[in-house]
Amino acid sequence: MRWKFNKIAIYNLNELDINWADVINKDARGMSGYDLGEVQSVNADQVITKKGLIEGDKFFLPRSLVDRYDGHLLWFRITQEQAQQYRQS
Repeated sequence: MRWKFNKIAIYNLNELDINWADVINKDARGMSGYDLGEVQSVNADQVITKKGLIEGDKFFLPRSLVDRYDGHLLWFRITQEQAQQYRQS
């Protein structure tokens, strides 16, 4: 009898295997699908999103809170209430 094991990858959440250039202009979501807007830019410490078309709120979210990128959405480990501390009008 042969045993087959699945490979499990464990990532340091601060070093996710994400091509950060790919997330520009993608939508960002928090926990429970909370809309954090569209990614405007990414730097070494933050992901900056904008919610709204003209004078929307901007969120300056720590990259350390990124959970995953599924190719369409950038997901954060943050609730709607927690996100407000990173919001600027």
